[in-house]
Amino acid sequence: MRRLLRPQEPQEFVQGASAFQAANPCNGQISEGRRWEAFRNEEQVAYNAARTSLYANQQGLCAYCEILLADANQQIEHYVPKMYAQARQDWTLDFSNFLLCCKGGTKKNSPRAEEYLANSSTPANLSCGEKKGNTSPCDVMLNPYNLPEAPIFSADYHPDKGLALVVDEQACMRESVDPLLARNTLELLGLNCIRLVRDRGRVWRSMMLELEGKNVELPTAEQAPAMRKYAQDHLTPLDGKLQSYLTTRFIYLKPYLPLAELIEITRG
Repeated sequence: MRRLLRPQEPQEFVQGASAFQAANPCNGQISEGRRWEAFRNEEQVAYNAARTSLYANQQGLCAYCEILLADANQQIEHYVPKMYAQARQDWTLDFSNFLLCCKGGTKKNSPRAEEYLANSSTPANLSCGEKKGNTSPCDVMLNPYNLPEAPIFSADYHPDKGLALVVDEQACMRESVDPLLARNTLELLGLNCIRLVRDRGRVWRSMMLELEGKNVELPTAEQAPAMRKYAQDHLTPLDGKLQSYLTTRFIYLKPYLPLAELIEITRG
């Protein structure tokens, strides 16, 4: 999970949401799930504008796990779940409460369904919003919009298992982030579930092999230009999209370039 800048609310969404709220106020008469479904159906222009804005802002990656978002594997995630919506705070239609996420590894949306466990609803398979469910995130987990630019996680890589994210307590201290919240975030979002650990491990292994081919061992001055180009290849957006598991790539490159330089490269 990485820091996201808050996108500007699309005017089409403002208009559609305002019209829908006037006709369908949050009053507890229907469930917020049904109200959200009605909004998507009745205000398709507004809904699609929100999705398009979020996708561009996140540069094609899931806000939580950082996989590439395919058309059939993306949904608007409510950071504060819809069930907490009230008349004075309509979380269901509050654009600032939106993130664009994957569908959490549910079997019906998996490109590799045969690799998952028989029961697709098991927590071992789920991540992101599907894992978080209706848990209120307040004082429990971190919001991607409030994260620091530098990662607060490090890598626990095993060639036969993959790569799990672990909390970097020194980075948390440096960035004034509560390590307990960081650990809770990994757990609540299932960011170390089987498939994510496996896939991040593949990215890490691929980068290891690439650098072996480049014969890079230490971050020497002579190697710095080549390392900058290598970092750009992995961290810089191309046609508005980033490569999957950006945080994993960033962590791998930390020993080779100054942190400030990696952050600047990531900004594009």
